[in-house]
Parts: sequence; C-alpha cells; structure tokens
Amino acid sequence: MSNYRPEPPIEKGVRALAGLGAGQSAGAPGKATQADKATQLIFEDILRNRLQPGERLTPEALSERHGIGLSPVREALIRLSVEGFVQGGG
Repeated sequence: MSNYRPEPPIEKGVRALAGLGAGQSAGAPGKATQADKATQLIFEDILRNRLQPGERLTPEALSERHGIGLSPVREALIRLSVEGFVQGGG
C-alpha cells in the first residue's frame, strides 16, 4: 500500500504559479523564500474569499496582515498579476 497523499489544491496552485514542482522553491532547494510564502498566503486569501473581487490591494496592508516585508509582498503581487489573479493599479 502506498503512502501517496495528493498535494492540497491551494499548495498545488501556488506551486504552479511559481513554476515549481512539489518540494521545490525558487530559492534554495527545499527552502521556501519569503516571496513564496507571501504568494501562498495572498493566493489562499483570494481562494478563501478573504479578499474580494475588485478589492484594492496594497503591499503595505498585505505586509502588515501577514507579517511579511514589503519586498516579498510586492514580488508575490507581481507573480499573481502575471498569472491573472490580481490586476495592477493604474
């Protein structure tokens, strides 16, 4: 009998955003970067409707909400924008 457990959908979606396979990150092998963590947290907020469609997202508010620095949050917003999950301001 196999111990295979499918990856949770949110984790799988975040890894797809970053172009990563299970157990990999964009930084050092096996270690998630702060930008990876920020991307996952913001993506989870979107999927769980904690952030509403059309809601204005600011790096400052998201940084404070998740206790992550501004630079990783900005990188996460860029990643999510490239994939169409958030829209840039303008």
